[in-house]
Amino acid sequence: MVDTGGEGDAIGYAYNGGGLNNQKLALFGLFKNARDTGRKLVLPYISIVDQIAGSHRPIALDAVFEVDAVTSFARRYEIAIADEDASSREPGGWDYFRAGAQGKRSFSRGGTNGPGDQFTIDFFRCLVPRARNSYLLRKLASDVFEQAGVSVMAQFRVETDWEKYSDRNLAGKVDAREDYLLTPQAIVAKILATLPGTKTIYVACDEHALTVPKASIRQVCREQFGVDLLWKSDFFGTFELSALNFLDLSLIDFEMALRAPVFVGISRSTFSNNATFEKYCLSGSDVSTHYIYNTTEDRLWLRTDNGVVPDPVEASRGHD
Repeated sequence: MVDTGGEGDAIGYAYNGGGLNNQKLALFGLFKNARDTGRKLVLPYISIVDQIAGSHRPIALDAVFEVDAVTSFARRYEIAIADEDASSREPGGWDYFRAGAQGKRSFSRGGTNGPGDQFTIDFFRCLVPRARNSYLLRKLASDVFEQAGVSVMAQFRVETDWEKYSDRNLAGKVDAREDYLLTPQAIVAKILATLPGTKTIYVACDEHALTVPKASIRQVCREQFGVDLLWKSDFFGTFELSALNFLDLSLIDFEMALRAPVFVGISRSTFSNNATFEKYCLSGSDVSTHYIYNTTEDRLWLRTDNGVVPDPVEASRGHD
Protein backbone atom coordinates (compact mmCIF):
# COMPACT_ATOMS: atom_id res chain seq x y z
CA MET A 1 0.00 0.00 0.00
CA VAL A 2 1.46 3.35 -1.01
CA ASP A 3 1.78 5.85 1.80
CA THR A 4 -0.13 8.92 0.63
CA GLY A 5 0.95 11.14 3.51
CA GLY A 6 -1.24 13.08 5.87
CA GLU A 7 -4.62 14.60 5.10
CA GLY A 8 -4.22 17.08 2.28
CA ASP A 9 -0.48 16.52 1.94
CA ALA A 10 1.14 16.29 -1.47
CA ILE A 11 2.64 12.89 -2.22
CA GLY A 12 6.09 12.20 -3.56
CA TYR A 13 9.70 11.26 -2.89
CA ALA A 14 13.06 12.90 -3.51
CA TYR A 15 14.32 10.38 -6.09
CA ASN A 16 14.33 6.67 -6.79
CA GLY A 17 17.71 4.95 -6.66
CA GLY A 18 16.99 2.31 -9.29
CA GLY A 19 17.98 2.25 -12.94
CA LEU A 20 16.31 4.39 -15.57
CA ASN A 21 13.31 2.13 -16.11
CA ASN A 22 12.76 1.49 -12.41
CA GLN A 23 12.61 5.26 -12.03
CA LYS A 24 10.04 5.49 -14.83
CA LEU A 25 7.84 2.90 -13.10
CA ALA A 26 8.15 4.74 -9.77
CA LEU A 27 7.09 7.95 -11.50
CA PHE A 28 4.16 6.15 -13.14
CA GLY A 29 3.10 4.76 -9.75
CA LEU A 30 3.25 8.26 -8.28
CA PHE A 31 1.02 9.71 -11.01
CA LYS A 32 -1.35 6.75 -10.79
CA ASN A 33 -1.67 7.17 -7.02
CA ALA A 34 -2.28 10.91 -7.39
CA ARG A 35 -5.05 10.25 -9.90
CA ASP A 36 -6.63 7.54 -7.73
CA THR A 37 -6.53 9.55 -4.49
CA GLY A 38 -7.02 13.08 -5.78
CA ARG A 39 -3.83 14.25 -4.03
CA LYS A 40 -1.30 16.67 -5.39
CA LEU A 41 2.09 15.25 -6.27
CA VAL A 42 5.60 16.62 -6.10
CA LEU A 43 7.76 15.95 -9.15
CA PRO A 44 10.80 13.95 -8.00
CA TYR A 45 14.36 14.22 -9.17
CA ILE A 46 15.87 11.71 -11.57
CA SER A 47 18.92 9.86 -10.29
CA ILE A 48 22.21 9.23 -12.11
CA VAL A 49 23.29 5.84 -10.80
CA ASP A 50 26.88 4.58 -10.71
CA GLN A 51 26.57 0.82 -10.16
CA ILE A 52 30.23 0.32 -9.31
CA ALA A 53 30.55 3.18 -6.84
CA GLY A 54 27.01 2.60 -5.52
CA SER A 55 26.32 6.33 -5.75
CA HIS A 56 23.30 8.39 -6.80
CA ARG A 57 23.33 11.94 -8.11
CA PRO A 58 19.88 13.56 -8.36
CA ILE A 59 19.17 15.95 -11.22
CA ALA A 60 16.00 17.84 -12.12
CA LEU A 61 13.39 15.88 -14.04
CA ASP A 62 13.29 18.55 -16.74
CA ALA A 63 16.99 17.97 -17.41
CA VAL A 64 16.07 14.46 -18.61
CA PHE A 65 12.49 14.57 -19.90
CA GLU A 66 10.42 17.17 -21.73
CA VAL A 67 8.59 18.49 -18.68
CA ASP A 68 5.95 20.31 -20.73
CA ALA A 69 4.72 16.95 -22.01
CA VAL A 70 4.51 15.67 -18.42
CA THR A 71 2.58 18.68 -17.14
CA SER A 72 0.25 18.56 -20.15
CA PHE A 73 -0.49 14.91 -19.33
CA ALA A 74 -1.21 15.89 -15.72
CA ARG A 75 -3.68 18.57 -16.81
CA ARG A 76 -5.53 16.15 -19.09
CA TYR A 77 -6.13 13.82 -16.17
CA GLU A 78 -6.74 16.61 -13.64
CA ILE A 79 -3.67 15.72 -11.60
CA ALA A 80 -2.34 18.68 -9.62
CA ILE A 81 1.41 19.19 -9.36
CA ALA A 82 2.51 20.94 -6.18
CA ASP A 83 4.90 23.88 -6.40
CA GLU A 84 7.41 22.21 -4.11
CA ASP A 85 11.04 21.13 -4.40
CA ALA A 86 11.30 17.38 -3.81
CA SER A 87 14.84 17.58 -2.40
CA SER A 88 13.55 17.87 1.18
CA ARG A 89 11.73 14.54 0.89
CA GLU A 90 13.12 11.10 1.58
CA PRO A 91 14.64 9.20 -1.36
CA GLY A 92 13.16 5.83 -2.27
CA GLY A 93 9.77 5.74 -3.92
CA TRP A 94 9.83 1.93 -3.98
CA ASP A 95 6.16 1.70 -2.94
CA TYR A 96 5.37 3.81 -5.99
CA PHE A 97 7.63 1.59 -8.11
CA ARG A 98 5.68 -1.50 -7.01
CA ALA A 99 2.38 0.28 -7.68
CA GLY A 100 3.62 1.31 -11.12
CA ALA A 101 4.84 -2.18 -11.96
CA GLN A 102 1.52 -3.67 -10.84
CA GLY A 103 -0.41 -1.07 -12.83
CA LYS A 104 1.56 -1.97 -15.94
CA ARG A 105 1.05 -5.71 -15.38
CA SER A 106 -2.72 -5.18 -15.18
CA PHE A 107 -2.68 -3.64 -18.64
CA SER A 108 -4.92 -5.48 -21.11
CA ARG A 109 -2.78 -7.72 -23.31
CA GLY A 110 -3.17 -7.09 -27.01
CA GLY A 111 -5.42 -4.06 -26.82
CA THR A 112 -6.76 -1.11 -24.86
CA ASN A 113 -9.84 -2.72 -23.40
CA GLY A 114 -9.29 -2.44 -19.67
CA PRO A 115 -9.96 0.48 -17.34
CA GLY A 116 -6.93 2.72 -17.05
CA ASP A 117 -5.26 1.44 -20.20
CA GLN A 118 -5.39 4.79 -21.99
CA PHE A 119 -4.04 6.52 -18.89
CA THR A 120 -1.09 4.11 -18.93
CA ILE A 121 -0.44 4.58 -22.65
CA ASP A 122 -0.66 8.36 -22.37
CA PHE A 123 1.73 8.42 -19.42
CA PHE A 124 4.49 6.52 -21.20
CA ARG A 125 3.95 8.58 -24.32
CA CYS A 126 4.45 11.76 -22.30
CA LEU A 127 7.86 10.63 -21.01
CA VAL A 128 9.81 12.11 -23.89
CA PRO A 129 13.54 12.12 -23.13
CA ARG A 130 15.45 15.13 -24.34
CA ALA A 131 17.92 12.73 -25.95
CA ARG A 132 15.25 11.39 -28.33
CA ASN A 133 15.59 14.20 -30.85
CA SER A 134 19.29 14.85 -30.34
CA TYR A 135 21.75 14.84 -33.20
CA LEU A 136 23.94 12.32 -31.36
CA LEU A 137 21.15 9.75 -31.14
CA ARG A 138 20.00 10.29 -34.74
CA LYS A 139 23.59 9.86 -35.93
CA LEU A 140 24.10 6.69 -33.87
CA ALA A 141 20.86 5.13 -35.12
CA SER A 142 21.83 5.94 -38.70
CA ASP A 143 25.35 4.56 -38.25
CA VAL A 144 24.11 1.31 -36.69
CA PHE A 145 20.87 0.46 -38.47
CA GLU A 146 21.48 2.09 -41.85
CA GLN A 147 25.20 2.40 -42.52
CA ALA A 148 26.29 -0.80 -40.71
CA GLY A 149 23.07 -2.61 -41.69
CA VAL A 150 22.49 -4.04 -38.21
CA SER A 151 19.03 -5.54 -37.78
CA VAL A 152 19.40 -7.25 -34.36
CA MET A 153 19.92 -5.43 -31.07
CA ALA A 154 20.27 -7.35 -27.81
CA GLN A 155 20.36 -6.40 -24.16
CA PHE A 156 23.21 -8.28 -22.48
CA ARG A 157 22.13 -8.30 -18.84
CA VAL A 158 25.54 -9.47 -17.63
CA GLU A 159 26.62 -6.63 -15.32
CA THR A 160 27.74 -6.99 -11.71
CA ASP A 161 24.45 -5.72 -10.27
CA TRP A 162 22.49 -8.34 -12.23
CA GLU A 163 24.40 -11.16 -10.56
CA LYS A 164 23.50 -9.74 -7.15
CA TYR A 165 19.88 -9.13 -8.13
CA SER A 166 19.50 -12.64 -9.55
CA ASP A 167 20.94 -14.25 -6.44
CA ARG A 168 18.68 -12.21 -4.17
CA ASN A 169 15.43 -12.15 -6.14
CA LEU A 170 15.36 -14.94 -8.73
CA ALA A 171 17.41 -17.91 -7.49
CA GLY A 172 15.06 -20.52 -6.06
CA LYS A 173 12.01 -18.36 -6.79
CA VAL A 174 11.51 -18.92 -10.52
CA ASP A 175 11.46 -22.02 -12.72
CA ALA A 176 14.83 -23.73 -12.31
CA ARG A 177 15.04 -24.18 -16.09
CA GLU A 178 14.74 -20.46 -16.77
CA ASP A 179 17.98 -19.02 -18.13
CA TYR A 180 18.11 -15.61 -16.47
CA LEU A 181 21.87 -15.55 -15.83
CA LEU A 182 23.44 -16.30 -19.19
CA THR A 183 26.90 -15.54 -20.52
CA PRO A 184 27.17 -13.33 -23.60
CA GLN A 185 28.15 -16.42 -25.61
CA ALA A 186 25.00 -18.25 -24.52
CA ILE A 187 22.85 -15.27 -25.49
CA VAL A 188 24.48 -15.11 -28.93
CA ALA A 189 24.01 -18.88 -29.37
CA LYS A 190 20.26 -18.51 -28.75
CA ILE A 191 20.07 -15.60 -31.17
CA LEU A 192 21.75 -17.62 -33.91
CA ALA A 193 19.54 -20.65 -33.24
CA THR A 194 16.47 -18.46 -33.77
CA LEU A 195 17.71 -15.87 -36.25
CA PRO A 196 20.25 -17.77 -38.39
CA GLY A 197 22.39 -15.64 -40.63
CA THR A 198 22.83 -12.90 -38.04
CA LYS A 199 26.33 -11.51 -38.52
CA THR A 200 26.32 -8.37 -36.39
CA ILE A 201 24.55 -7.53 -33.11
CA TYR A 202 24.28 -4.12 -31.46
CA VAL A 203 24.63 -4.65 -27.70
CA ALA A 204 22.93 -2.67 -24.94
CA CYS A 205 24.45 -2.86 -21.47
CA ASP A 206 26.16 -0.82 -18.78
CA GLU A 207 29.68 -1.13 -20.19
CA HIS A 208 31.09 0.43 -17.02
CA ALA A 209 29.79 -2.49 -14.93
CA LEU A 210 30.51 -5.52 -17.12
CA THR A 211 31.84 -8.59 -15.33
CA VAL A 212 34.07 -9.38 -18.35
CA PRO A 213 35.83 -6.72 -20.49
CA LYS A 214 34.05 -5.75 -23.69
CA ALA A 215 37.06 -6.65 -25.81
CA SER A 216 37.10 -10.20 -24.42
CA ILE A 217 33.39 -10.69 -25.10
CA ARG A 218 33.81 -9.39 -28.63
CA GLN A 219 36.78 -11.66 -29.34
CA VAL A 220 35.13 -14.83 -27.99
CA CYS A 221 31.89 -14.27 -29.96
CA ARG A 222 33.81 -13.50 -33.14
CA GLU A 223 35.98 -16.64 -32.80
CA GLN A 224 33.17 -18.95 -31.66
CA PHE A 225 30.31 -17.76 -33.85
CA GLY A 226 31.73 -15.45 -36.50
CA VAL A 227 29.50 -12.70 -35.11
CA ASP A 228 30.60 -9.09 -34.61
CA LEU A 229 29.33 -7.24 -31.56
CA LEU A 230 28.95 -3.46 -31.57
CA TRP A 231 28.48 -1.14 -28.60
CA LYS A 232 27.61 2.55 -28.50
CA SER A 233 31.16 3.32 -27.34
CA ASP A 234 32.43 1.99 -30.68
CA PHE A 235 30.71 4.91 -32.40
CA PHE A 236 31.49 7.69 -29.91
CA GLY A 237 34.80 9.44 -29.60
CA THR A 238 36.51 10.39 -26.35
CA PHE A 239 34.92 13.84 -26.46
CA GLU A 240 31.36 12.50 -26.72
CA LEU A 241 31.90 9.87 -24.04
CA SER A 242 33.38 12.39 -21.62
CA ALA A 243 30.29 14.56 -22.00
CA LEU A 244 27.81 11.72 -21.30
CA ASN A 245 26.90 10.48 -17.82
CA PHE A 246 25.62 6.99 -16.94
CA LEU A 247 21.99 8.09 -17.30
CA ASP A 248 22.66 9.58 -20.74
CA LEU A 249 24.20 6.29 -21.86
CA SER A 250 21.23 4.31 -20.57
CA LEU A 251 18.79 6.66 -22.30
CA ILE A 252 20.68 6.24 -25.57
CA ASP A 253 20.54 2.44 -25.34
CA PHE A 254 16.82 2.57 -24.57
CA GLU A 255 16.05 4.85 -27.49
CA MET A 256 18.07 2.56 -29.76
CA ALA A 257 15.94 -0.38 -28.56
CA LEU A 258 12.81 1.50 -29.64
CA ARG A 259 14.30 1.93 -33.12
CA ALA A 260 15.82 -1.53 -33.59
CA PRO A 261 14.21 -3.69 -36.31
CA VAL A 262 14.60 -6.71 -33.99
CA PHE A 263 15.21 -6.50 -30.24
CA VAL A 264 16.29 -9.37 -27.98
CA GLY A 265 16.00 -8.96 -24.22
CA ILE A 266 15.18 -10.68 -20.97
CA SER A 267 11.70 -10.57 -19.48
CA ARG A 268 13.09 -10.15 -15.95
CA SER A 269 14.56 -6.77 -16.90
CA THR A 270 12.58 -3.54 -16.70
CA PHE A 271 14.72 -2.22 -19.59
CA SER A 272 13.62 -5.02 -21.93
CA ASN A 273 10.01 -4.95 -20.79
CA ASN A 274 9.69 -1.18 -21.08
CA ALA A 275 11.40 -1.18 -24.47
CA THR A 276 8.63 -3.43 -25.78
CA PHE A 277 5.84 -1.70 -23.88
CA GLU A 278 6.84 1.84 -24.86
CA LYS A 279 7.24 0.76 -28.48
CA TYR A 280 3.66 -0.49 -28.27
CA CYS A 281 2.47 2.75 -26.64
CA LEU A 282 4.20 4.93 -29.23
CA SER A 283 3.12 2.91 -32.26
CA GLY A 284 -0.35 1.84 -31.14
CA SER A 285 0.32 -1.58 -32.69
CA ASP A 286 1.27 -4.95 -31.19
CA VAL A 287 5.05 -5.43 -31.11
CA SER A 288 5.93 -8.48 -33.18
CA THR A 289 9.73 -8.33 -33.51
CA HIS A 290 10.87 -8.49 -29.88
CA TYR A 291 12.26 -11.70 -28.37
CA ILE A 292 13.43 -12.91 -24.97
CA TYR A 293 16.37 -15.17 -24.16
CA ASN A 294 15.56 -16.28 -20.58
CA THR A 295 13.67 -19.26 -21.98
CA THR A 296 13.59 -22.95 -21.12
CA GLU A 297 14.95 -23.84 -24.56
CA ASP A 298 18.16 -23.27 -26.51
CA ARG A 299 16.50 -20.59 -28.61
CA LEU A 300 14.66 -17.31 -28.23
CA TRP A 301 10.93 -16.97 -27.70
CA LEU A 302 8.91 -14.32 -29.50
CA ARG A 303 7.25 -11.87 -27.11
CA THR A 304 3.47 -11.75 -27.46
CA ASP A 305 2.66 -9.64 -24.38
CA ASN A 306 3.71 -6.17 -25.58
CA GLY A 307 6.19 -6.06 -22.68
CA VAL A 308 3.66 -6.34 -19.87
CA VAL A 309 4.74 -9.36 -17.81
CA PRO A 310 8.11 -10.56 -16.40
CA ASP A 311 7.44 -14.31 -16.51
CA PRO A 312 8.90 -15.69 -19.77
CA VAL A 313 6.14 -18.25 -20.34
CA GLU A 314 3.44 -15.62 -19.90
CA ALA A 315 5.40 -13.06 -21.89
CA SER A 316 5.66 -15.48 -24.83
CA ARG A 317 2.35 -17.28 -24.65
CA GLY A 318 1.65 -18.81 -28.04
CA HIS A 319 5.18 -17.99 -29.25
CA ASP A 320 6.50 -19.44 -32.47
